[in-house]
Amino acid sequence: MIAHPSGLVTEAFEAQRERLRAVAYRVLGSHADAEDAVQEDWMRLVRQDEATIGNLAGRLTTVVGRISLDLLRSRQAHPETAYGARACGPRGDGPRRTRDTATMPAVTGRWRLRRSTTRSICSRC
Repeated sequence: MIAHPSGLVTEAFEAQRERLRAVAYRVLGSHADAEDAVQEDWMRLVRQDEATIGNLAGRLTTVVGRISLDLLRSRQAHPETAYGARACGPRGDGPRRTRDTATMPAVTGRWRLRRSTTRSICSRC
């Protein structure tokens, strides 16, 4: 069962919230992830016995820092790819496409049309 913290602990947490969010943001680089870390700290604080907390500000900072590092490690272990993201660029395999490019030789001064062949990962590149 989740215990409800006293008003003093709630007020102290709310007073520290912006600082905790700033600490988490510096580690994670994302406002959404920083807010998630602060919320996770709140959930852990609610489950903890208030009598065991000696230094609330130190405990909050430590736990938010550890949660942020855990999120950062899990992000590196399981990298995310944005929906619809595609990796484009020259590559050795894939469909061949020809591209007309205009080149101007330095000697003749005339424009000449040259066909080049490139390989791409997707057909839109």
